[in-house]
Amino acid sequence: MESDSEKNHSTIEMDCCERSWRQYPSDQASVDYRFYTDKLSDLGSDLFTETSEETDVEILDIEALSASGRPSRQRFCDSKSLDSYITKAVHPATRIISFHSQNSLGPLKVTAESLLRILSHYEIGTEFLDLLFVFGEKPNQADVGVGGLNVTHRADGSYDMCYLMVYAEESREKDRSSWPIRQTAVFHRFVPNSTGHLWIFIHPMPNSVLQQRLETYQFSGDEIPNCHWNLHLLAISSYIEGGRWYLRSLSDEFEDIADVALTLDFSRPGDYTEGFRTLTKLQYLQERILPLPARNETSIFTVRELQTVYALFRTLELHDDSSARIIQNSLSLFGAKYRGNLAGVEVLRSRVQGVIKLLSVALNLKNQSTSVDINHNMLLLTKDTVDDSATVRVVTLVTLIYLPASFISSLLGTNLFAFETTDGSGFQISRQFWIFIALSVPLTFLTVGSWFYISYKRRRNKALQERVSRNGRLEIEV
Repeated sequence: MESDSEKNHSTIEMDCCERSWRQYPSDQASVDYRFYTDKLSDLGSDLFTETSEETDVEILDIEALSASGRPSRQRFCDSKSLDSYITKAVHPATRIISFHSQNSLGPLKVTAESLLRILSHYEIGTEFLDLLFVFGEKPNQADVGVGGLNVTHRADGSYDMCYLMVYAEESREKDRSSWPIRQTAVFHRFVPNSTGHLWIFIHPMPNSVLQQRLETYQFSGDEIPNCHWNLHLLAISSYIEGGRWYLRSLSDEFEDIADVALTLDFSRPGDYTEGFRTLTKLQYLQERILPLPARNETSIFTVRELQTVYALFRTLELHDDSSARIIQNSLSLFGAKYRGNLAGVEVLRSRVQGVIKLLSVALNLKNQSTSVDINHNMLLLTKDTVDDSATVRVVTLVTLIYLPASFISSLLGTNLFAFETTDGSGFQISRQFWIFIALSVPLTFLTVGSWFYISYKRRRNKALQERVSRNGRLEIEV
């Protein structure tokens, strides 16, 4: 655990670095530096390592502008030695600083104080921070338009160029391979006809493809100081080829899903369930395809701007023409490959959208068919219910007819009929039978009439309620 004094010292050092960094910009009217310092503070735990001992930065120095100038490689594992080396007065002809994360989702292996000291020492503008902020997490789809080449012409005549490469890189594990999306930042300061050239690379992991190629290329004795554009070619060529094969991988995945989607029979319950799973897979595939057009367009913009800047340097005679043809051809080839990838992405996206639409329509039609069957069965059930209701009404009516007479008969039954008289003459109707008729017939009419009247009032009230609900008033007749 750090002591309070150590924490206070670290905070003071950070504040000093920030103040030093804010002093050098000459275009403070066009940049809100408070915003950038606030973001550095907010994202610090995601972007930078917390302790000096976790530092891991590599610096390659080329001391002379000649083919024989051999690079000197230095690796720094603590902030103090890194800061001391950076601030030395002697600056080589070309310096290449490489930062990296432990993995593509982790923070950079450098402290915030050391990075700000480097920014201050080399007077690097906020355009580099725009690229820095995308690290520390997986590539965000909200940043698909970030990272196009930015060129700044400095007051001393030098040029700062920086851009971000976002790409898919194949990762093989045993018998399977995956395509994680990674990103690499490139910063280049070109000093015409002088020393002090500076390169900064931010790699997504230790010993990345670019870093390995960079070290091999450096130590092979090639004339990097005389041809800085080779490093741009080296950076882009390290990852451009993965785009095509990532697209092939997505296309193969789509073909497998489409083979299932186009053979489903939704009359079978199992296929109906499989249809939803297939639609989910297609939606996930579409989510991975959606950012690819913007990323390819950003890469096309970067290559096109590199061609423009290189043509400008040649016009101003700021660059050696000995390798001009190779550089121009290489940049043209990169642009063609990115445009080809973009065309392939558009075709694949259209195919995925077509199958998603087809599957969605099929599922909707199946749902509608199921709804029609349910409605038809409900109609049959309603008809059966109506028939049963009619039967009940008939039974009720018959009951209403004989029930009054039955009641009166029960009331007077023993005195209305005689099945054996005293004189032995057999069955005999009482002379008071008219009383039964006089009571039962009116009572029957009264009962049946009451039933009809109550039914009529209910239907009338229901009609009034429906009419009132349409007119917005409630008025029920009692």
